[in-house]
Amino acid sequence: MLARQKEARQWQLILVAFLTVAGTVWGQQSPSNWRVYKAADGMSEAACSSIIIGPRGKIWVTHTNANSISGLDGYTVQNMAAPGGGGSREPRA
Repeated sequence: MLARQKEARQWQLILVAFLTVAGTVWGQQSPSNWRVYKAADGMSEAACSSIIIGPRGKIWVTHTNANSISGLDGYTVQNMAAPGGGGSREPRA
């Protein structure tokens, strides 16, 4: 009986060790490829109402509250006034 308890205890320790290692490995998040652009990066604002990829690969962002459009080429941010008021949700007079 004592030998059986010892064997059961060994299996319990093996199970706990396995679950500890498995939880550590599976709990790690993979690195993200997302890049978040903010006002500090040159955007008019962080919030946007639409995103479009242009024919030359430039990303165009219409902002929610700022009446502007930002163009991103991967290196720089170009801001310009939005035609017709952009994505502003403010009521017009």
